[in-house]
Amino acid sequence: MEFHCVYGQVQGGRSEQQDRYLVDDARGLFAVADGMGGSAGGAEAATIAIDTIRRLGLASPAETYWEIWHQLYNSPTAGGTTATALWIHDGFATVAHIGDCRCYRLRDGVLGQLTADHSAWAGSRLLERCLMWNHQDCEPDVDEYLVLPWDVYLLVSDGITREVTDAELETLLSERKDQMIPKNLERMVESLLSLDYDDNATVVALEVLG
Repeated sequence: MEFHCVYGQVQGGRSEQQDRYLVDDARGLFAVADGMGGSAGGAEAATIAIDTIRRLGLASPAETYWEIWHQLYNSPTAGGTTATALWIHDGFATVAHIGDCRCYRLRDGVLGQLTADHSAWAGSRLLERCLMWNHQDCEPDVDEYLVLPWDVYLLVSDGITREVTDAELETLLSERKDQMIPKNLERMVESLLSLDYDDNATVVALEVLG
């Protein structure tokens, strides 16, 4: 399958960029990882997650995420990270997920969230599941979806979803006529990354070409 991909990130109000992302349109493999803000080694942990997903892919998501945890466990300096990955193959989309990065799909003008945040609200958003050496619950949520031409998929770190509502994302993505054209997708990503964020903010957007 062929894709049109647009992606980018901003540091926001953080002193360090701890988000990492993967775009491999030749393999249909995409991911966003968010090193835990304020955690020592968060950037290293996110890098380990992305490098492992790039190396092993998502043919066996549980094995890939277990390997991420194993590398974090054996690193003396890595902290924690979230990781959400998307693999489009053979007419299907496999989504693997731990944490509060999100995967969305826009189909026929309707935006749907394909992942569930592993977080709770107690005066502020608290992360309940992540990839970290002392968290052995590294089994990802895995779902598979049928892919249709002109589907648009969006991977974002929580820096974006803390500031931008789903309704606002849907409006940005739906500003098109019969189908998304490249400049519209680029305009959407540019608009998202032009906002003021307190946190690191990363977006990977792709359209499945018919």
